Amino acid sequence: MSELLDHSVVVQASALARMSCCVACGGQDVGDHPGEFDPQDWVAVLVCLSCGHRWSVNC
Repeated sequence: MSELLDHSVVVQASALARMSCCVACGGQDVGDHPGEFDPQDWVAVLVCLSCGHRWSVNC
């Protein structure tokens, strides 16, 4: 059940997320982590829907 809750915080994937692969497991099922985009620094946080790994990217 906790796994379901973890995935429920991920919003619909942006173009950046759809073009990304997980840096930890290589999975292609990547989403955006809501509330983690800093428009001033142009940094977004992505999350792998397969393994749960989160990482930041510069846009």
